[in-house]
Amino acid sequence: MSNWREQLGGEEETEAFAGWLVENYHYPVLLVVVGFALWNRVRNYSNFIVDGEVLYSGNDPWYHMRSTEYVIQNFPETMPFDPWTNFPHGTANSQFGTLFDQIIALGALLIGLGDPGQGTGRFVLLVAPAVFGVLVCVPAYLIGNRLGGRFGGIVSVMFVAFAPDSLLAQSLAGTPDHQVAEALFLGLSVLGLMIALRAAERELPAYELLVEREFGLLRRTLGWSLIAGVAFGAYLWVWPPAVWLYGIFGVFFAIHMIAEHIRGRSPEHTAFVGVITFATAGLLQLGTVQTTGISATSRSLLQPGMGLVAALAVVALAWLSREVHRRELSPLAYPAGVAGSAVVGLVVVALVLPGVFSFFVDQFERSFGVTFDWVDPVVWFTDISADAGAASTIGEGQPGDLDTLTDSYQFATFTALLGGILIVVRQILDDRPKGEELLILVVSAFLIVATLTQVRFAYYLTLVIGGLNAVLVGYVVRLAGTPDRESLPETYQILTIAVVVFVMFVPLLGVPLVGGSDTAVELADDRSQPGTIAGWDDSLDWMAENTPEPGTYANPDGDPLDYYGQYDRTGDFEYPEGAYGVLSWWDYGHWITGEGERIANANPFQQNVREAADFLLAQDEEEAIDVLESEFTDSETAGTQYVMIDALMAETDTTVGGKFFAPADLNPDTERGDFYRILRSENRIEGFLNKQDYYESMMARLYHFHGSQQQPASFTTQWVGQEARTDGGTALVDAPDNTTQTPVVEFFDSANAAQEAASDDPSRQVGGLGANPAEEVPALEQFRLVYSDVVPSVPSAGGDDEALQNAIDNGLSTGSAASDIQRDIPLLENGQNTTVQPEDPLADKFDFLYDTTPSFTKTFERVPGATIEGSLPENATENEVLNVTAGDELRISVPIQPENGQEFTYAQTVTLDENLEFSATVPYSTTGYDEWGPEEGYTNVSARATGPYTIETSRAFDQNASQIVSYTAEVNVTEGQVIGEEDPVVTVELEERTIPFEFGGG
Repeated sequence: MSNWREQLGGEEETEAFAGWLVENYHYPVLLVVVGFALWNRVRNYSNFIVDGEVLYSGNDPWYHMRSTEYVIQNFPETMPFDPWTNFPHGTANSQFGTLFDQIIALGALLIGLGDPGQGTGRFVLLVAPAVFGVLVCVPAYLIGNRLGGRFGGIVSVMFVAFAPDSLLAQSLAGTPDHQVAEALFLGLSVLGLMIALRAAERELPAYELLVEREFGLLRRTLGWSLIAGVAFGAYLWVWPPAVWLYGIFGVFFAIHMIAEHIRGRSPEHTAFVGVITFATAGLLQLGTVQTTGISATSRSLLQPGMGLVAALAVVALAWLSREVHRRELSPLAYPAGVAGSAVVGLVVVALVLPGVFSFFVDQFERSFGVTFDWVDPVVWFTDISADAGAASTIGEGQPGDLDTLTDSYQFATFTALLGGILIVVRQILDDRPKGEELLILVVSAFLIVATLTQVRFAYYLTLVIGGLNAVLVGYVVRLAGTPDRESLPETYQILTIAVVVFVMFVPLLGVPLVGGSDTAVELADDRSQPGTIAGWDDSLDWMAENTPEPGTYANPDGDPLDYYGQYDRTGDFEYPEGAYGVLSWWDYGHWITGEGERIANANPFQQNVREAADFLLAQDEEEAIDVLESEFTDSETAGTQYVMIDALMAETDTTVGGKFFAPADLNPDTERGDFYRILRSENRIEGFLNKQDYYESMMARLYHFHGSQQQPASFTTQWVGQEARTDGGTALVDAPDNTTQTPVVEFFDSANAAQEAASDDPSRQVGGLGANPAEEVPALEQFRLVYSDVVPSVPSAGGDDEALQNAIDNGLSTGSAASDIQRDIPLLENGQNTTVQPEDPLADKFDFLYDTTPSFTKTFERVPGATIEGSLPENATENEVLNVTAGDELRISVPIQPENGQEFTYAQTVTLDENLEFSATVPYSTTGYDEWGPEEGYTNVSARATGPYTIETSRAFDQNASQIVSYTAEVNVTEGQVIGEEDPVVTVELEERTIPFEFGGG
């Protein structure tokens, strides 16, 4: 700044300003660009503070919240083992509680002056991803500056600020995940290695200098190589699977050293950098090893071992180069020797350590989409596809494509390609090409392939797209010439730079005709809401307050499991008496642990996923209980007591966010087409027709029917032709052509009539829309609804609903049930003999499709149940009107009123035995709720009966007396009987009841 003032004092202002601008233009530009990057990332933070509570977006941020809070309580220690998830085993997940969480915890401790409250810690975690995202500008600028000068650095930072890409999405306030820290420390690792390589090219360290201890001649190379190793080590501390960088850097060193040897130069200076970088990174991992096995996802011997192996491999490459030179062999003998040694090494490992070899092949395929065909040993790099099963249910595990790049970077995708080509040309034609340019090319190639394999890796692309474009920008600027410091830039120079900026960035700014679908501002607005957690928060808060603490279920005098306790690492945790699990789909496991403070069975670590699928898809209650007892029970006093299901889990329509397909994909014995059909026309999907197996699943029986018996529908749905199955197991059927005047839905006077119409028609089924099965669904005996979320998945009265609207404002889907109804209304209204008229309000159509209000999230409890035992009067067989005999059915029912939502009836049917007696197990109580709650080790039930159980035989009409006759009784069941704390048996004797019948009466 003083130079500028001196210039202003001694020469024309314009020329002085021009000189200062040429020298220092990057400072104000960077200030504006980085300022925008920070502003765009934090400006919507308040969206995540709902009613004074911080709600994070996504799944993993909730576990980062837990692990960060643990570090705050035990700084700097991280959680060695967590029994609060993966019930009944517990878990030690090394991808959480890493350097990422420690940095955030340190920030919270500093802001909170050593004693931050929970609110402070959660707020710091809320804004932390934006801070990490802006810090990515540091390696972005320095990498770009090295590749394309200061303007190249600015261009690279502009991608961080303006690209509507995955890095932006991962670095918005409210989305705290280690992925943004991965990008930062990967960038620092690459930057450190680039500087070290450049220093080595200048100092040319060699083995002889080490022998002579001429360390002064190696100072910069040694120092920057150590820094690169520390940055690499920090990357591994943030994310243990970062071991893949050993392989990426290893490929670079092999290529670069081969190229140097062929050019007639010793590659020892490059090897010097590699050995120090790899050894430093590996040695830094020794203190963090938690398991002696080999694992890419845990802190195992793999992380330090790979560093030492990579360092030795680089030493071997340097030695081989010396030997080839000493023996005066052809320069091509070196790459042949390297390739031959690699092949021999792989063969030896495959034969001697087949398990280790398979492990690395699997990791390579998982990261870079490579398939090995052992019949024809060719590596097919074009075979980039996600495995079936688990991968098909994980959004970030899906393969990417070219659109993944062009949607985020538009024309800059292709200018980056030009930058890569320019590097290749330089590597071939230049006498002394820069190793750092080859490094960015190799890293870019691997990261792009990784993104095409799993779209999750797209957050790395900002750095490499920026770096490759910086190469092109530097080349263009050099062609145009650098403005003289004493004068303003020439017009052609300004135009050249303007064209470069226009091509790369104008499409990212939403300019009509050339702009992309989203800008960085629009993407930030779109992603800055909590999302589906808005439909779970109420239920999780209820669970935390109205269920017993783990360790006290049915054991009120037990010691609660310490939420922030320090637990020794173990493979199978021994849970105390009164501990219990909460079962849901894996997506919600971290929410249950972090927000509900209860122990999740399945979680986003993909633990217990297949077992959860087995329960949710079980076709009868006995099968479901077998799953709980065999997979989700730790002891007689520690089992799984609660099941939570939301509207998306029970939804088959994937176009509205339905997740029912996921358990079907993960269960090896099922596929999607076993549970539903997609009804399609030529141009669109007309609907989703659920099969009986869908309605028989525990997921549907709980969510739709609350465990009650359900009668078959009195309408049919139909299609034309035969059902077809895709390779993925999806069932497809064609909707009737409009010209045939055949409706998809046809209504009948009774369920029997509908069943008769569908019995001989393979292109027709009974029901299938909403909660309407083809056959009777029996009642559950040991599962009951205990809470319905305040947030419905459709307006409860068919109109505005404040709770739903608030949840939608916080990013919740508009509601799967609402979308279902809107989609199914045309099918219903066009049905023959329709009972649902077009002018009927939405609420009526909703009531027709669903018997119970679909609160977004519903919580169920497993209970032993009470037993109602009863009999008919001794003279019952003498009643000529009723004509009761063994085998007749009785209906047992009770009205239940949830705290939120409409009243429903739990019902089940039982059969009279030869003595005209019956026995039924029922899960709902009718009295005694206030006697049993969390303090007594049980649930504060929020779905309560409004009357006693009614037990009744079939009704008959007595023509002589003009009355309706039945045997009936009413009986109360206490909460203590249902939960097993009191004698569970209730006895009752039915009595004859008559109801006068008046013909023509109103």
